[in-house]
Amino acid sequence: MGLVDSLRDQGFKPTLSMDGLWEPYVGTYRVKWEVCRLETDEKNGNVRYIQSEWNILETLEGSPKRESKYSDFRKRYYIEGENGEKHLSQFLNDAFTFGVDVDISSDETLVNAFPKIVGKEGYIRAWGWTPTGKDQPQQSIVIQQQKVAEKKRGRETVGF
Repeated sequence: MGLVDSLRDQGFKPTLSMDGLWEPYVGTYRVKWEVCRLETDEKNGNVRYIQSEWNILETLEGSPKRESKYSDFRKRYYIEGENGEKHLSQFLNDAFTFGVDVDISSDETLVNAFPKIVGKEGYIRAWGWTPTGKDQPQQSIVIQQQKVAEKKRGRETVGF
């Protein structure tokens, strides 16, 4: 038997490499909050941010989960700098939507709440967009309440 006989007999056809190509998730997802930690962005002036990451548990509508060693969704909530208060408020609202009312009596109580957030389940609506002058799409997400997200269950999603 030759080297190619088995592949030829199976009807093998070559396909283009997908390495380096990435498509954003588009749809509504039930997710688990996997990462919540304080970090510093050394490249942009040592500004602190809250790194949050979620993994898909269920696709309610839209593109299906892809296997990856990386989290499905990631977000940085910059808590210092020009929009720090806005981003911190957004983080607190997102945590509350996931069922955690974070104590903001001090920076320490804020950070101590992170383990209470990790492992919580909630919902994300996701879409992609391509910034002007770029050729690669970026992922955008918003946290949703269960009653809003569940309305999307079973619907088809087209494009981004």
